[in-house]
Amino acid sequence: KVVVPDELRDDLPEYTSNFAKWFGPELKENLVSRSRDNVHYSMSLIQRENISYKKKELGDDEFSVPYFDLMKNDADIYLVVSNVWIGRESETQWISNGVGTTMVTYLYFSMKCRYAFYDARTKKLLGYGHSKGRTGYTFAVTRSDWESSLRKMVYNLARETPLFVR
Repeated sequence: KVVVPDELRDDLPEYTSNFAKWFGPELKENLVSRSRDNVHYSMSLIQRENISYKKKELGDDEFSVPYFDLMKNDADIYLVVSNVWIGRESETQWISNGVGTTMVTYLYFSMKCRYAFYDARTKKLLGYGHSKGRTGYTFAVTRSDWESSLRKMVYNLARETPLFVR
């Protein structure tokens, strides 16, 4: 879900009516760039009605793990990415310098998602979680902020798996 449609129109105007045409190839490119040489990817957009959720524990919280209902045996691993959220966030901190205290607000352009890895043949859940990538900005969000946030989200999603190069 892109919660900043104005940013989409400003920064990726050619994808305003079909955001998946930007997101899918960018996601794949980032996965490929982080992967070991022998890992090959194909990417497809899955309709919302073909994803279900299974409750699992994630730390102390209950987590809804995405599951693709129509997995085939034509791959070794399925990575299901769902609940993608794209928008602006801010973080306020109080900084003390010994003389006084100052409030500082940091602005971020963020992407978040849920993910799950499955063995395609057995349908066994191999790993799951949520991932976030964010990029700081000062005044305006640019196309490079979209790209950087997605790159960081993929890195955070992938860094604990055996498929990816550190």
